Amino acid sequence: FRNTIAGTITCNAKKCWIAYCKAYTAIFGGSGNKIFIVGSQFDGRGTYGDVIDFAGTSNSCILVNSEIIGANYGGQGGPGANVYPGRGCVRVQSNNAAAIINNYMQAQVVDTYLPYYLGGGNLGYAVKVDAAGNPSNVSNNIFNGHYNVIQMPFGCKLENNFFYAFGGQSTIGGVVSENSHFGDPLFVTGQAPLLQLSSPCVNAGLNDPVFNDLDGSRNNIGPRGGCLFDPDGWTTNNPVVISFDLVPQQLLKGVDTEVTLSNGQAIGQP
Repeated sequence: FRNTIAGTITCNAKKCWIAYCKAYTAIFGGSGNKIFIVGSQFDGRGTYGDVIDFAGTSNSCILVNSEIIGANYGGQGGPGANVYPGRGCVRVQSNNAAAIINNYMQAQVVDTYLPYYLGGGNLGYAVKVDAAGNPSNVSNNIFNGHYNVIQMPFGCKLENNFFYAFGGQSTIGGVVSENSHFGDPLFVTGQAPLLQLSSPCVNAGLNDPVFNDLDGSRNNIGPRGGCLFDPDGWTTNNPVVISFDLVPQQLLKGVDTEVTLSNGQAIGQP
C-alpha cells in the first residue's frame, strides 16, 4: 500500500493486495490465489516482458483504476537484431480469470526499429487472455497505441472499451466486442490519461448504477471512473478500501429522500 518499487513485484501469495503503488512490472504465480490491484501505476518501458503477468493457474485476478505503460525493445543492430515483439500490458495465462475494469493502457515506442516490424510505431497488445476456461471480463478501459489491441478467445467479456491510435486490429482471437468506442479520448495535453471535460469518455461508462462513481454520476471510461476510484487514495488519512472480500463491492447512491424509521423499520415517507 503506497509503496514505490523500482523493479518487479513477484508474488505467489494466496491473497495479494496492491493499492496505490508504483512499480515497473508484476508477476503473479501460484494456484488458487486471489489478486487485487487498485489505483496503481506500472511502467514497463525499461523491461522486455509483459508489464502485468497473471501467471500460475486457477487464480482470480482483479485490476481496477490503474495505469499500465508497456514497451518493447528492438535490437541496436538494425532490423532483424534481437527484437521482442508481441509483448504487452497485461497477460492472463492458463485458466486464470481476470476482471480488468476502468484502467488505462498505453504502448510506448522506445526503439527506432520497432516501426519496421510492427507498422506505424504501434506495438504489442493491451490485454492477452490465453484461455476461456475461466472467462475474463475487460470493460471500461482506455487503450492507447497498441497493435492488435485485445487478444482473447470467444466466451470472454469485452465491453464498453475505448480504442485509440491502434495499428492493427482492435480485437483478435474470437472474442465478441460489445459497445466499443473509437477516436480521440481528448486527454489534457501532456497529462494522459486525465480527460478533458469534453472527452467522449466522460460519463460514458457501463450504463448500470452498480458501476456509478461514488458521487452517483455515471462512471467515466478509464482509470478515474467507477465505484472503486478514490481520488485521494494516494494521500488521504481516511480509510481506503483495498479488499476484494467485501460484500457488496459497490455502494449505490440513492436520491435525497427522507424516510421515517421506527424500531429499525421504514414505515413511510413524510
